[in-house]
Amino acid sequence: MTLQTYPSDPKPSYSYVIDSEFRTIISDFESGKEQRRSIWRFPKRTFALIYKVMRMTDAERNVVYDFFHNRRGSYEPFWFFDFIKRKWIDQYVGYGNGTTAIFDLPSKTTTQFPKVYVAGIEKTRTVHWNFLSGGGEGGADRIQFTSGNIPSAGQLITSDLEGYLRIKGRFKDDKFTEEIFTLDSENISLSIYEVKY
Repeated sequence: MTLQTYPSDPKPSYSYVIDSEFRTIISDFESGKEQRRSIWRFPKRTFALIYKVMRMTDAERNVVYDFFHNRRGSYEPFWFFDFIKRKWIDQYVGYGNGTTAIFDLPSKTTTQFPKVYVAGIEKTRTVHWNFLSGGGEGGADRIQFTSGNIPSAGQLITSDLEGYLRIKGRFKDDKFTEEIFTLDSENISLSIYEVKY
């Protein structure tokens, strides 16, 4: 199934909140010491967006509403790109299988030369891999490993990059909430929750 991409326009009217959540199991011992075990290698993020409807045209409001309605709330996942270009470290790209050479980066409009790591070891651009602008799912940028440098089966590929972060997300809730005429404004609040591949 090809995923749709969350509309880049209209943009949220206010600054929005990004929550990054890790999962850790903490065991307490009788001595008072504790043992911690990380469950999630990469965080799950939630983007809380607010649109001020009084500043939107009817057509712009319908773009947001129709996208929510067509996903049936939280049922259908989609690609979501952050609205702000920024630096991100230790981002999941994928796992090697010994044959796949091209991988989508979790971003678009990516700085020309991100850092790429295979099994925790930084790889050199043009020697081990090349940057491909666009062409990925949802319009994401890509990298292509050179002949003889394709990651082996099970090798984790990560990247440090600057760009518009892409996540696979879904609406956190099944309801579309509008705040009607509060302080002469009307707001729409939506939360997008990251789901893993």
